[in-house]
Amino acid sequence: MRWLALLFFTLALGVAGCSDEAGGDAGAGGAAGTGGSAGTGGTAGTGGTAGTGGDAGAGGTGPTYNYAFISPEAMTGNLGGLSGADSLCDEWAADAGIGGTYRAILSTTTGDANDRLAGARGWIRPDGRPVADLPTDLFQVDSGLLAPVRIAPNGDDLGDRFVWSASGNDGVYFALGGASDCGGWTSADAGAFARYGFSVTTVEWLDRGGTATCDRTFHVYCFQVDHEVELRVEDFAQAGRRIFVSSGNFDVTSGIAGADALCDADALATPELSGASFRAFLADDGASAASRFSVSATPIVRLDGLLVAHDFNTLLTDDLIHPPNSRVMGVPHQWRVFVGADSPADLGQASSTCNGWSSTSGNASEGFAYSTATGPPAQRQWFGNATGSCLSHTNSVPVYCLEE
Repeated sequence: MRWLALLFFTLALGVAGCSDEAGGDAGAGGAAGTGGSAGTGGTAGTGGTAGTGGDAGAGGTGPTYNYAFISPEAMTGNLGGLSGADSLCDEWAADAGIGGTYRAILSTTTGDANDRLAGARGWIRPDGRPVADLPTDLFQVDSGLLAPVRIAPNGDDLGDRFVWSASGNDGVYFALGGASDCGGWTSADAGAFARYGFSVTTVEWLDRGGTATCDRTFHVYCFQVDHEVELRVEDFAQAGRRIFVSSGNFDVTSGIAGADALCDADALATPELSGASFRAFLADDGASAASRFSVSATPIVRLDGLLVAHDFNTLLTDDLIHPPNSRVMGVPHQWRVFVGADSPADLGQASSTCNGWSSTSGNASEGFAYSTATGPPAQRQWFGNATGSCLSHTNSVPVYCLEE
């Protein structure tokens, strides 16, 4: 097996999709140590992460980014108004020892969440993983976040949680379906409703397409607003075994070879992938997606170098770090992907693979490329838990491609 040098895609290519229902990183001029990440000009030591204050592991320094986290507590819709929610965010950050001034990502009938971060720039999670550069990046539905905001201020990964927003995924107040803003976030009334999002996704993070009563207890997103620092994806990138979503859509009657051909076509058309071998990360009738590949301790990364999984085995079993939704043209895929089974290690069946990828009759298992969840109870998982019609989705849904 031959490994290639890291492929960097510049964000200037643009990132621009719909749904229904961490490793060693170094910045420009910096050297990465095991598990460390550093910003521009920084040097990362073992286990180091770049965060507020500029620390980037043992002996290194990096940019002072803002933190973005999910609240460690679930609350009703009575948050004491927007100012009360902001104060809660400040308190949670102080209790976790990261400090700073924060804004809750909430909309009201008189103001939109996407207007609450003016003057700030560059957000990372408390674990050092990048979230977004500009406020406009946060609310760009076609591209989404770089990583889901699922980490609490103390660094705990809370996984799949529901999060209040009263917003669409563009950060604008959204009242469709009887939703409101829980009385300006002052009410826990069971007769009032507000929209909410999924913490494990980078697109439906604010709006999963439904509402909840304000007496329910959900989490809140908190974003720091103290710093205005450019965040560059390349400063968090690393080399590894690459995974991406095919540019072409899968003809479900073309067999597993047809899926592999989609991956080959992308590799042949992309100079940076020349000489590398990719296959579809796809289950077949009687075979798992995992069985098509060799086990390796090499990190799994996206085409932009952001870490997806620490190695092949954790790709199969653990929630992901960054979603595997990159594509060779630089535009993330924000919808479904054919996978053929409920998990990468599960055998495909005729009923989950369009009869062994030979027919437009029946159904196929699919995943959501913008999710980082691997299993239940998440309603959006990157591999499995969704079913699509073979007839309606043939030639309209792509596959994952993994480097051999």
